[in-house]
Amino acid sequence: MKSEVTHSNHYKHTEDYFDKVAVEKKGFYDSKNPNKLGQSIWQKRVRKLANSVFEKVAESTKKAVDIGCGNGDYTIELATSYLNISFIGIDFSKKAIDLANNDSENINNVSFRKGTVLDTKFNDAEFDTTFCINTLHHIYPNDLKNALTELARITKTNLILEIKNKNNPYNKYLHSTKVPTYQTTLNFVLSCLPDFELIIKKPIFYLDCASPILVIHMKKVQK
Repeated sequence: MKSEVTHSNHYKHTEDYFDKVAVEKKGFYDSKNPNKLGQSIWQKRVRKLANSVFEKVAESTKKAVDIGCGNGDYTIELATSYLNISFIGIDFSKKAIDLANNDSENINNVSFRKGTVLDTKFNDAEFDTTFCINTLHHIYPNDLKNALTELARITKTNLILEIKNKNNPYNKYLHSTKVPTYQTTLNFVLSCLPDFELIIKKPIFYLDCASPILVIHMKKVQK
């Protein structure tokens, strides 16, 4: 019988799963075909939306971080597209970070290390832009406010986030059965980030209510 995932064992269960995926699938946990590893159609769409947001703020970004970077393929994509920006990626899977470091050894403007969204160990306002893509739905609900607060703490200006949209009626049929995932709402995220204003929200489909995933850009309010 499968053991129940609770708050006390959630992160160990999830970390073990992603370590296993890093070895077996090079970190591409959505891949159905072991001979053709890569992002799912959904994650390709999410990255396209995140890229469209970052294009608007890249000129004012000198240092950026990708929280929950997995095997680092997206962070590396950003780093090779914006050579004048310094990027760092963190993830709680040591094996995924090993993949990221191996794949980026000849790229000078990106680095990777093990870390978590709940305790990044970075300085206050260290990054002009913080990405957190395909990560927040792996945070246990009781910890989500703390995770968002930590993202806000390390961010000087721009937050680019992906959330699983709890207001989408079909989300309960779309979550992963291999590792627990948790949905939230845009209103909850906004309530946890009082020092940031919503600049844009990009549903992966055209309407919020029809979109199981939202990409949002928030900007720190200058006081």
